[in-house]
Amino acid sequence: MKKNEKKKTKLVAVLLILVLLISVGYAALTTNLSINGTATVKAQNWNVHFTNIVVDTANNSVASVDTAPTLSNNDTTVTWEVSMDTPGQVYKYNVDVTNEGTIDAMVNTATNSIVTNTLTQAQQAYLDYTITYVNGAAVEQYDKLAAGETKTLTVRLAFKQDIDPQDLPETAQNGISLSYTANYVQADNNAVTKVTSLTPSPTPSAQHGPIIVGNDTVNRWDSVNYNPGTLTTANIELPEGAELQGAQIASVNLPSGASIDGAIDASQASNWKVLDVTEEGDVLIIPTTYDTTELTLSGMNGYNNAIQALNAVSSIYVNPTYAESARSITVDDINKVESFEYATGSVGENGITYSWNHRYGMNQNTFDIIDYGEGNENEERTYKMTEETHPYAYSLSESYSYLGDKSCWLASRCVDLNSSYCSFGVRNLNGGDVYNYYGCHLFSVYDDGYAGEYDSSYSVLPVVTLKSGIHMEKVNGTWELSE
Repeated sequence: MKKNEKKKTKLVAVLLILVLLISVGYAALTTNLSINGTATVKAQNWNVHFTNIVVDTANNSVASVDTAPTLSNNDTTVTWEVSMDTPGQVYKYNVDVTNEGTIDAMVNTATNSIVTNTLTQAQQAYLDYTITYVNGAAVEQYDKLAAGETKTLTVRLAFKQDIDPQDLPETAQNGISLSYTANYVQADNNAVTKVTSLTPSPTPSAQHGPIIVGNDTVNRWDSVNYNPGTLTTANIELPEGAELQGAQIASVNLPSGASIDGAIDASQASNWKVLDVTEEGDVLIIPTTYDTTELTLSGMNGYNNAIQALNAVSSIYVNPTYAESARSITVDDINKVESFEYATGSVGENGITYSWNHRYGMNQNTFDIIDYGEGNENEERTYKMTEETHPYAYSLSESYSYLGDKSCWLASRCVDLNSSYCSFGVRNLNGGDVYNYYGCHLFSVYDDGYAGEYDSSYSVLPVVTLKSGIHMEKVNGTWELSE
């Protein structure tokens, strides 16, 4: 038995040596694969905090302010304390939430709905504590706070006035805890851009812009299911110097200086698209198909009254259920779409002025043409041009079919000042080009005193501003409107 065991052990050792030799033989065939790269991480910072506390001293009516709102913890905490003793008393202040970092943020969670739960049920019967955006919108999950952006919150505590006597506290309530926490995280695809600012109007309590439903945001060229109704220009009186030409839809009686051979029908407008969402939260829409009946502007009066005439025609597109107002599209609208910035410095700090000796002058504030009448040709008149009237022109660089194929007026005037003449015109959009006075100058004055009047005709493209408070919900890729 011992001899056999020795032989067995020897065989195993030989086998092990063979295995090792084979392994070394294969290792002689080798290939090296390398992937080399360089990464650069640019400087970034995360900095979301409170700033700029503004107390509503004009309307606050508490017994005492024991601790005014104060920032602490690197401006991430606001602490305050007031005393109330009479129903109807209110304490309110605004505080900004600012993203001074370089990374977009969004609300991960906000305990806005839990705020009143820090109060006992008895306390909730006589106290009302809310934190909202300044326009009254709730702070909600996924609300976006872009890098460099500031949103204003309103903090309000009220001693309820219309309460049952039995709900009043029988003893003093000291140290009532009022808490609020919003957790901001890096924004992702769930982030929602929501209207949070006030309308710049005499009624700052009004909510500005639409309420966006869900996580969808309104973007340029989104489809909107908007019905302007069936009004026609039969209901509009145009200013002197403007007239309508086209298919007969309705006849109207206009005052002296205006005539209508046809009418523009709002019901022909369809396929509405978002033109812009303003910083104030207004959603502006335009029709991609509309009545192309042309508005004719003529001579001095046509130039002076152009914007009034174009906006008057556009007003027929207001459906009062969904729209707040309507106006004509302007060159500023096109410039924003194109990201076109005219170098206003070339105009000069005080504009460019030319002096003439004849009867026509220009209002230096409104840029209207003034006719001083015959016999005043030898009085010196001065024309002034600013960036608002500079006659720049350019071709659309973006291939937006919604604008590129349009031939329409732009409710923006311009003046071409030359050493021998001065031309007054109204801009237009034509075949993908933004024109100045070229092809649509309405009035010209020459250095010899001669004045010429002309007319031009283009269609009117309305820009409709959706009504404040309208709900918008995206259904199959189209924004549906509801009250």
